[in-house]
Amino acid sequence: MIERREKPLIRIRGIYATALTALFLDAGFDITQPTPPIVSRFKLTKPLLAPPDATVKDRDDKKGVTIIGNGGPVEAILKVFRERFPDIIVKAYQPELYSSYKGVAEGTCERGTIVNLGITKGILPSHDIKPGQEVVVHVRKPSFLSQPLLAKGLVVNGKYMRLVEGGKNSISRHIHNPRKIRDLLYLLNMLRLEDWGIRIRSSARFASLEELIAEFNELKKQIQSLKRDLSKLPTPSKITPGDALVEVTFPLEAKKALDEMRRKVVPTLPLHHYFKSISNGFEKILNFSELLIEKGLDPEKISESVQEYICQDILNVGERFRIIHEDIGGGRVDINGLLREVKGGYLYIKRDFRPGGLYDGLNIRKEEGDYGTTIVKVGSMLTCHFYYSQKNELKGIYVNVNTPTEIFSRNCVWYQDLKIDVVKNNVEGWVKTIDHDQLATLLNMNIISKEYFELCTSITKEVEEFLKCVDVTESSIVDLFERVEEVQNKIY
Repeated sequence: MIERREKPLIRIRGIYATALTALFLDAGFDITQPTPPIVSRFKLTKPLLAPPDATVKDRDDKKGVTIIGNGGPVEAILKVFRERFPDIIVKAYQPELYSSYKGVAEGTCERGTIVNLGITKGILPSHDIKPGQEVVVHVRKPSFLSQPLLAKGLVVNGKYMRLVEGGKNSISRHIHNPRKIRDLLYLLNMLRLEDWGIRIRSSARFASLEELIAEFNELKKQIQSLKRDLSKLPTPSKITPGDALVEVTFPLEAKKALDEMRRKVVPTLPLHHYFKSISNGFEKILNFSELLIEKGLDPEKISESVQEYICQDILNVGERFRIIHEDIGGGRVDINGLLREVKGGYLYIKRDFRPGGLYDGLNIRKEEGDYGTTIVKVGSMLTCHFYYSQKNELKGIYVNVNTPTEIFSRNCVWYQDLKIDVVKNNVEGWVKTIDHDQLATLLNMNIISKEYFELCTSITKEVEEFLKCVDVTESSIVDLFERVEEVQNKIY
């Protein structure tokens, strides 16, 4: 039997595990299925192994985390995050993953049939359904600000398994024990349900065969009940719940706050989580550095040395350079150029442009021979673009406001765009802020906090004032970076 508990049970995985375990234990949560390092660091003599109500794990690029689980516990986790980290970016995907709906087809598009689910409309990759036809579907891929991807059939979710109408039998890739896999394969061969697939979930590795059989029988009863009452449900309507899915980005200041939490548990290098999120594998350097801290050496000096080493190792002047401009709404733009210079922490990227069209926000034509310089600095919320003519005349400046820039990988940096920008048309002599309404939309959708909205607005005013009052050059723009750095440090 699965024990009923009042406190949310959460499972934590990834590079933020120690810091987040400390955070959520302090907040009154229970941690389940902890890894051996967590058991050791927190002296968990009787670690819980029950299925989690929600799981917190790394984003694929380790720049934040993904939360997946029951709606209530996921909201409780977000509440703790929002109270502790005013600069996080929160993206809640809709509808719930593997939730089921009785929908109605409304037409077709290139990708398939558009199905009205009531709360939103999704895409079913099929063109054999007529408009107005009722169809039972489940959510295969929830979306953020776009249409979710659907599949035919009902889904019922348990703690240890998921039954998918029309699906195939499968076992979670997180189950590694050969003996357990053998037992689960035997079980799948024994538990047959015509036209249904059984997905064994990761928590099944801690369950007995008796517990798994009991849950299968319970889910089977649910299916019978749902099928019996399906015709009574209105169209469109939700049939079964799924997993809430939320993505949270930890900007650089949030990573520093997580460093402090981890430091209360184990020796932790300043910028530990930032270094861990760089995709070039500096694990051994970090482990050695934190051993030196444990021996009594100065953490700040070690961190500065590690940062210098990483920059020397993966920033190569004269080679191709990439800026990952991640759109909060989805997707990204890669800004490519040549790393011209690294000076005082600033990176200068030379860019060339094809003639035709206009520079975004500036209303200035792109002409033959135009080129540009983009200036970034790790930790800064500004990305500054200078646009020049073939005669080296400055045509305009575009200042992008974003989450603090971070090194992503070799000759590559990353940030999330915060929508609001400031531009200066040097030909006509005007300066203006653009897309402030899009920043306000992020606030209204609870993607950013009021504090972060106000910070971005303050930074924008600082930038606009600077561009209006100063004859801006690539040299003088350093003063703006320094001013903004003072403003952005006030968020914590």
